[in-house]
Amino acid sequence: MMLVARWWRTTEPAITRLSRSPLRFALAALLIHAMLILPSLARHGFDASYFIVAGDRYVSAGQTPAPVNIRPHSDGYDGQFYYRLALAPFSTADRVGGVAFDHPAWRMQRILVPLLVRLLSLGNAAAVPWAFIGLNLAAVLAIASMAALLARHYSLPWIAPVAIAFWPGWQIALERDTTEIIATALLLAAVTAYMRQRVALYTVLLALATLARETAILAGTGILLVEGWRLLRGPSARQWGRAGCAFLALLPFLIWRQIIATRWQGAAQAHGIAHNTGWPLLGWLQAIAANILNRGVGAAPAPHGRMMRLTILAGIAMVTLAMIPMLRAAWKSLADVKAAGVALGWLLMAALMAVLTANGPLIDATAYFRALSEFWVLGWIVLASSKAVHGRPIVRPIPWLLLVCTAGSIQLR
Repeated sequence: MMLVARWWRTTEPAITRLSRSPLRFALAALLIHAMLILPSLARHGFDASYFIVAGDRYVSAGQTPAPVNIRPHSDGYDGQFYYRLALAPFSTADRVGGVAFDHPAWRMQRILVPLLVRLLSLGNAAAVPWAFIGLNLAAVLAIASMAALLARHYSLPWIAPVAIAFWPGWQIALERDTTEIIATALLLAAVTAYMRQRVALYTVLLALATLARETAILAGTGILLVEGWRLLRGPSARQWGRAGCAFLALLPFLIWRQIIATRWQGAAQAHGIAHNTGWPLLGWLQAIAANILNRGVGAAPAPHGRMMRLTILAGIAMVTLAMIPMLRAAWKSLADVKAAGVALGWLLMAALMAVLTANGPLIDATAYFRALSEFWVLGWIVLASSKAVHGRPIVRPIPWLLLVCTAGSIQLR
């Protein structure tokens, strides 16, 4: 222990210096994330299609336009549906490239990332799996650089950028071709633009974030409510413009949601609300009990293995420790002209996280860290803007819990 403590005393100043240099910190984060996925790629012969996590229930062998690693007797994972969308983004056929949807309207609402993958791959099906990896790594680079810029602007301790850049959800999204990294990068850029009074840029970035992952609309709703309230209190040409931009930021998602409902004759939110939400905090308590007692919850099986249970419990402890000062900072920030909208958006996300079910995202480490991605990053923005990161002993265990969660995420591949 003494050796660890001595090593840490010599290492911490270097981490602090690195966290204040956006370029160096971003490159270091990119290198670490790339190195963490490299063993998994090597183990599967550098077959990037392994990260699609295609299961034979939804993906038919021999029907894909390029070879895809398909897992037998498996439901697969979300990446297989984004792979289908990257092949034919707007098709309503039963199968595209050998892939069938489970909940079509739910999957198609996250259209931006498949569109970007299709653009990057130039329509070449064999390049699609590598395009997913490349885009996600580029988004990791963007998140880390913005986190370091945030740390430098607010003179934050190194814990803040490290907590953002090394959230375990990024590793999970990288190895499952999902949308969280790109969606969070766009959301982080959007709220940064908003807090710097660049509302036109905010409008574009937030609109893109909502089309990458629908939960970003909560952040936009918080900002719209604050701008609308200010408009009612003091109408002016400038405030009309700000409120109008806040509304326009949500409009593309609302239009796209209606198009999806018409094309698939069903509401996208029907599956998500029914499957993932319940009574406030009940899911969290059930998840804690299930992981301690190794029992299933509802339709969810018992957590498989001690590492998954430890990872989930460490993640819940980490989020709880951070959420205490985040709640206080959000309440304080409601009176801040620049940060009020972001704080209200985070509170709306916190309300959504409170009603997540153990039967849904909370029982599984892969889904747990993905579900909380935007909530986690936006919470650190709120902490930073209210200066609440400084001198908070409660956040000191977070890096060690992050390390446990990252190790657990790697072991659960």
